Amino acid sequence: MPSMTNVQPAGRLDLSKEPGISLTKAAHLPQYCRDGRPSNPSTLYRHCTNGVLHNGRRLRLEHVRQGGRVVTSVKAVERFFERLALGSDADASPPLPSTSKDAHANAAKRLELAGL
Repeated sequence: MPSMTNVQPAGRLDLSKEPGISLTKAAHLPQYCRDGRPSNPSTLYRHCTNGVLHNGRRLRLEHVRQGGRVVTSVKAVERFFERLALGSDADASPPLPSTSKDAHANAAKRLELAGL
């Protein structure tokens, strides 16, 4: 049976590997600043709890509750924005699964046979 001490739930930050910072301090990081002004910490809290819908997947900012506050890290913010940036330069539409391609080809053939 695996040891439960090494198991980290998804989106959970490991403070033994990287130092934690409050959401207020994280809001002052360059990734969250706009026109030289920091984001509201509630934006970061929303990214921790609700996440951001990106390419059909919900991405959340890694965090951990420490006492009564939510803590993240500089590296977690960097990873969050890297995940958001992935695929932004690529084609916005994901490739179709083979079953959809087959269905599309079959529909096109039926339309052609029907004279449309």
